[in-house]
Amino acid sequence: RAETAAILAECDVSLSNVFSPGAMNELPRVDCPASSSSTRGSGSTECKDEWVVPGAELARRVDMRGVRTMSVDPPGCVDVDDAVSVRRIRLDGQGEFADVDGKFAEVDDDVDVDDANVGYEVGVHIADVSHFVRPGSLLDLEARARGTTVYLADGGRCDMLPALLSENVCSLLGGCERLAVSCVWTLDARFRPVNRTKGGRKPDENPWFGRTVIRSDHQLNYYQAQAILDGKPPPTDADDLRDDRETRRVRADLAVLAAFAARRNASRCER
Repeated sequence: RAETAAILAECDVSLSNVFSPGAMNELPRVDCPASSSSTRGSGSTECKDEWVVPGAELARRVDMRGVRTMSVDPPGCVDVDDAVSVRRIRLDGQGEFADVDGKFAEVDDDVDVDDANVGYEVGVHIADVSHFVRPGSLLDLEARARGTTVYLADGGRCDMLPALLSENVCSLLGGCERLAVSCVWTLDARFRPVNRTKGGRKPDENPWFGRTVIRSDHQLNYYQAQAILDGKPPPTDADDLRDDRETRRVRADLAVLAAFAARRNASRCER
């Protein structure tokens, strides 16, 4: 322990996870049941499902809560800062969206993936910490001074932000509505970006970047995700993928993500 402290001191890393009262007062209010202690000023993460997306934020963001989303992290991860999503869409045969009453036609999860008119929206979602940490605020200044969260070999951690943010309201936890900054690609059946033009109008951005509200359906670890992708039972009793149909859906999503990643990697290697 002394050796670890010496190394941290040499690298100017703070061992303390105690933040100033001023910084703690800038944390969002999280309503807890009467039986739980308040998280205000404590950094506690007991009430992970009690924070509610403000109505104003929901109104000004793209609502992606209905798109199946999952995170894949190391076992035991609590600061889930990214997630991915896949949505199947119907193309019109010319590499453009099929337009149905002003909306893009979604495709059933069990659709034949070999159908050339099937496309995908692949999303990468990053926790929107900027909503809670304003430039120049005390939280911002303390986070700048700490620079990053430092994970220690003995399992300890020196946090950049209070746990109420990193492990709760800014963590894309399964089943919880959270704010995100998202990048969404629109792809054809061969995982190539497609033209998002509709009715001769100017093409939309592809990929699209923007602020969203998401709700992660599944909080997976690496071993669960790999087992599902390989068609094996998830290696844990605590996994929530008990329904065979939902497991097939997640497996299909993981296969799309793996194929898209392989295509992107091949494209980079060709340059």
